[in-house]
Amino acid sequence: MNKSRAFLWFDAVATALGGLVCLAAPRDFIAGYFVSTGDPLTLVFVRWLGLMFMAFAAVEVRGLLGGDRAFWRLVLPAFVLGDSLHFVGTVARLLDPRFHWTFSSATDFVLVVVYLPARAWLALHPERLDRPAR
Repeated sequence: MNKSRAFLWFDAVATALGGLVCLAAPRDFIAGYFVSTGDPLTLVFVRWLGLMFMAFAAVEVRGLLGGDRAFWRLVLPAFVLGDSLHFVGTVARLLDPRFHWTFSSATDFVLVVVYLPARAWLALHPERLDRPAR
């Protein structure tokens, strides 16, 4: 397995785990970023976020198991757009007075700073995600 595919496998697993946390323990997910743990509507939103994470991970796994270059040419630019929006949201969150640094928020910051350029590079080089010949 090459490094590009390993990177996306790590991402798929981490994203699915994050989705499970959002679904099973939304208050804990929120506490990783903000002092207050949210009202009931916020908890519903975080659970929907968890569902989105799970769908994202499923698309990524599908691509890793059987996707070809055409699949990655379609999906990776969408991932880069999502990473770009994630980066903007991260910067906005940093400016929120209720924000506080925790392991979760620091990890999220590092991931978005690493994932955005890495996926942008992969979008330009989808051949790096070819499945190894058997």
